[in-house]
Amino acid sequence: MEKMLRILYLKDPIPLDKQVDFNLEKDYNVRTVLDRQELETSLKGFTPHVLLCSLESTISPKEVLDILELPKEQPLVIISVINGNLKDVLPLLESTSPHLRERNSKKAKEDEPEELEKQYKTVYQNSLDGILITQPDGTILSANPTACQMLEMTEEEVCRAGRFGLVDSEDPRLAYAISQREKEGKVHAELTFIKKSGVKFPVELTTSVFKDAQGDLKTTMILRDITERKKVEEQLKISHESYKTIFYNSPIPYIIYDQETLEIIDVNQVAIDNYGYTRKEFTGLSIIDLRPPQEVPHLKMHLRNTKNAEKTSRYGKFVHLKKDGAQIKVEVYGYSFSYNNRICRLAACIDITEKEERLNLLKEKHARLTTAQEIAKIGYWELNIASQTLFFNEMMYKIWGVDKSTYFPSLSSIEESIHSDDRNKFIKAQENSIKNGKKHNVEYRILLPNGETKWVHERGRILTWEDGNPQTVERTVQDVTEQKTYFEKLSTSESRYRGIVKSQTNYLIRTDLQGNYTYYNEKFYSDFGWLYRDNGIVGQNSMSSIKEYHHSAVIDLVQRCVLAPGKTFQIEIDKPMKKKSGVRTTLWDFVCLTDAKGEPTEIQCVGIDISARVKAERQLKDSELRYQLITEATSDAIWDWDIDTGNLCWGKSFKSMFGHDPEDFNTIESWAKILHPDDVERVTEDLFAVIEGPKKKWVCEYRLKKKNGEYAYVIDKGSILRDKNNKAYRAVGSLQDITERKKLEDLLDKANTLSRIGSFELDLKNGELYWSPMTRAIHGVKEDYIPEVKTTIDFYKEGKSRNRIKKVLGKAIRKNKAFDEEFEIVTGSGEEIWVRVMGQPEVENGKCIRINGSFQDINKIKHAELEVLKASREKEILLESIGDAFFAVDENWTVTYWNKHAARLLNCPKERILKKNLWEVFSDTAGFASHRNYEATMKDKKKRHFETYCESTSAWHDVTAYPSHKGLSVFFKDITQRKTADVKLRELNKSLRAHTRELVTANKGLEQFSYIVSHNLRSPVANILGLANLLQYSEYPQEVKETFFDEIFSNVDRLDSVITDLNSILQVKEDKKAKKEKIDLNKLISGIEFSIQHLINKEKAEIRCNFQETASITTVKTYFYSIFYNLIINSIKYRKPDIQPVIEINTIRKGEFIIFTFKDNGMGMDLTSKKDQIFNLYKRFHHHIEGKGMGLFMVKTQVEMLGGKITVESQLKQGTTFTIIFKENVSQINQENEAAMSVFDSR
Repeated sequence: MEKMLRILYLKDPIPLDKQVDFNLEKDYNVRTVLDRQELETSLKGFTPHVLLCSLESTISPKEVLDILELPKEQPLVIISVINGNLKDVLPLLESTSPHLRERNSKKAKEDEPEELEKQYKTVYQNSLDGILITQPDGTILSANPTACQMLEMTEEEVCRAGRFGLVDSEDPRLAYAISQREKEGKVHAELTFIKKSGVKFPVELTTSVFKDAQGDLKTTMILRDITERKKVEEQLKISHESYKTIFYNSPIPYIIYDQETLEIIDVNQVAIDNYGYTRKEFTGLSIIDLRPPQEVPHLKMHLRNTKNAEKTSRYGKFVHLKKDGAQIKVEVYGYSFSYNNRICRLAACIDITEKEERLNLLKEKHARLTTAQEIAKIGYWELNIASQTLFFNEMMYKIWGVDKSTYFPSLSSIEESIHSDDRNKFIKAQENSIKNGKKHNVEYRILLPNGETKWVHERGRILTWEDGNPQTVERTVQDVTEQKTYFEKLSTSESRYRGIVKSQTNYLIRTDLQGNYTYYNEKFYSDFGWLYRDNGIVGQNSMSSIKEYHHSAVIDLVQRCVLAPGKTFQIEIDKPMKKKSGVRTTLWDFVCLTDAKGEPTEIQCVGIDISARVKAERQLKDSELRYQLITEATSDAIWDWDIDTGNLCWGKSFKSMFGHDPEDFNTIESWAKILHPDDVERVTEDLFAVIEGPKKKWVCEYRLKKKNGEYAYVIDKGSILRDKNNKAYRAVGSLQDITERKKLEDLLDKANTLSRIGSFELDLKNGELYWSPMTRAIHGVKEDYIPEVKTTIDFYKEGKSRNRIKKVLGKAIRKNKAFDEEFEIVTGSGEEIWVRVMGQPEVENGKCIRINGSFQDINKIKHAELEVLKASREKEILLESIGDAFFAVDENWTVTYWNKHAARLLNCPKERILKKNLWEVFSDTAGFASHRNYEATMKDKKKRHFETYCESTSAWHDVTAYPSHKGLSVFFKDITQRKTADVKLRELNKSLRAHTRELVTANKGLEQFSYIVSHNLRSPVANILGLANLLQYSEYPQEVKETFFDEIFSNVDRLDSVITDLNSILQVKEDKKAKKEKIDLNKLISGIEFSIQHLINKEKAEIRCNFQETASITTVKTYFYSIFYNLIINSIKYRKPDIQPVIEINTIRKGEFIIFTFKDNGMGMDLTSKKDQIFNLYKRFHHHIEGKGMGLFMVKTQVEMLGGKITVESQLKQGTTFTIIFKENVSQINQENEAAMSVFDSR
């Protein structure tokens, strides 16, 4: 096909395996773009006729228009598509091209309508969007398969339902969409539709009116299910907020800079603190400004090398400049990403200045010590007396002549190596040192594995003590064989030297003064002989086995050796590794050898491979850094226990959480002393059982005593490190304070225990059933009993109860119907009891997937009811055997019966009251509620049940009064214990309700915010899309198109205004820790009057203040100023026409509360049905007056942030009064605070 239309396609950023696989560029004149860079490249020399815009594209049509800058006479058709229907859309665009129509023959023109009709049907039937053809009155004429599938209906059902049967009538956007379509002939909106199953889901709707072939008006409705898109949008929003929080609150300094301009775009607070610049100063710098001049070339080279790096990478160590000119060394990690349409890089700059200095100092000390030991041939060993573990340094292995990889040192192995004539002397010296604390000093001979005898001189001391007993001892051992056997060594020195050289596990070489090899040992040849192949090593230059970057250092060291013969010089040298790309790091001792005249002749070098040690040191640095960052970042108390030494270390949070100095608790024993006495045995036994066993994890909850004497509930989680023999040698973990959680759990457990209520969960997906501990107790089974879905029905008593439970469960599963029933069950012990079962189905996609509910033991209540029924049938027997108190009176209140329980509970014997007037005996109860209940029962002959308190016996009674034609029969019992339990239960419920209200309030706030964002952002977006669709028709006059563009930009401004408002609200809610200060109320009013003086003069407003009771308040000034300012502005704005606005502001002090009232004589409001909406965001009640509905929302938000409460009273045309109440210390007022509410209500 000849390429005619020029089409630009803004495609989805979706994986390639999910895109439609066809070549757009080959079949059509189409250019596809994914990001801004591709867009700019594609539009060079290419002006499209059509813009296909995917709804998920990262590029907006406005960005394309900004780059194109099309002339007014140049049309551009913009069409929203999805990737799946491009094959249908593109042929239609080509077939309607004016260029093709000019070239087509007359025959083609005649066949065009038929061809278009076929193409239309293809699109209609195969479209991935739902399509409905309707009449303007909402009657649906047809629906394509996608629409039917979306709505879960057949086409006949869709047509029968009509438009109003498919759209949620409660959706406030529906009326607006209909009015817009009637006004404009088309509309693009989002509405809530309802599936056949009743499930509501969001739909993106495009509808327009057209005339059919007969000239009748018809409507097309294109539906797109955007449920998944809504979920993604919410997830993206949460992800954005999470990453923002991580960036600004991270303990690591972060810098974001533009990769092209190197300008610094943003930094976090740690970077500001570390470098000394303010945020404003930072954003005026480039990253070059943070480097000293000599570092800039290195920086630029590094930037070129890492420009295209996408993943997180370690850039290296660099020198940075602070604001005061101080230089610091930092380790930098970076990551490239797109930020505000700019290619940026996030750099983490970790200050390692102090660490580097300490590490270098440690290296120097270690090198000097090692050199000294090598020169003096002094070995060192250390013994842990308790564990009998012994440490050898490298020289010890050399002195003993053993291989480190095969020899495992111990005290017994040392004793075995000692000459038999010296062994007792060594043992006694050890015992004298350890038992008596004497200094250790002994000489003895040792027998080497090769049969050689050596003399050694050993000195030592006790290194550590515990409880008066030595714990570790240390020894130095010097080879003094030379002194002891001088003459013998003199005669055999040459042979021994050769034996040492051959058995040497280190490298040994000699070179002449020009650096050419003159000697090498087997170890050197085995590791580096491959460099010389068959040419031999002797005579070759030694630089050939050294990495080039170390040549100058080696040459300098050799020169110093020559100037100081006999002196040992040490150096680290990198050498190549065979068959590997890495290097072998070695440590060498260089010494210059001389001839008999003292003239330098050769350089002797002894070296060892330290690659493993260097790697371990690097890993140790990284590990220490990670540990430090984790310790500083977490709120938990991190601990590290060396099981072998018993040393216990704590993180910084240990002191902040519990008040203890970590140094005072550096052993397990000291830690155990602050455990709760009831927990010590359980916790320590559990810990040591894990240490001795095979487990690698330990989790335990217990109580730990804080510095102030209080106990905190904690959860302790640890990981056990084990050696190759599975022996635990180290444990690390964290301690978390769960005191608050425990309090809530205890409250809930007490409430459930008192009411005998358990819970259950029936998982229909996985066929599993869960019972809470109380539910198991009610069923009379063990705590570890696992209920099964198939057999749990057997607990219900055969007959009515079992049949009934099957029936209600069936309805719950099939019809999603909740239930609340009473049943008889047979417990595991065979007891028959009554239970109350409540169940609530959980529905997913119209299907019940889970039933959550509760079990309550009502056996006592049920049996009490049955007893009452039985009592009515067997009255005479009951009167004799009844357990409750009972009395009867005639119509004249003469007592005719008084049982022993009545005598006991009312402390009145039968002889005192029988045949006497009840009220004469109990004259002190006249006028009380019990007296009124008896009188009413006698009068209206209706049974009454009530509870009453008896002053004379200080007891609560549960009373039931039965009327008869002869008088009254009264049953009562002592319920004092139950009432006491009820009071406790109400207190528990009150606490639970308070927490629940807090959660509900938070959820309502989130729901309102979500709705506002959706409603106020979608409206301008829908308008923009609708106007953009109108612009695709080229027949509109230029003036109309300009009007469309003006409307588009107007809606863009609205969108920006809404986002600005929401940012303001979020800023208010985030700024919770603003500084409080004392505010003079008169000065505050004067400041507001000055700022709005022009408005006051214009409207002739009068502000009257009475602050006699409270002239000042201590709070957050910015919030308080905003509250007063918005309420004053609000009163002036909603004044009565032609009447001078008067605003009265008063303060009233009542107890610990301060009340502010703002009263005006303005227009007022009818709050009958809108009182709860007045403080909602974007709510306005006088639409003829300019405003956005932000002021009162901000006032309420700020009042509540300061711990206050605001209410409003208003009458239409009578004015409005706002009342604000604060505690004097401006703390949070809880809704359960009855004192605060009574002050407020009695004003």
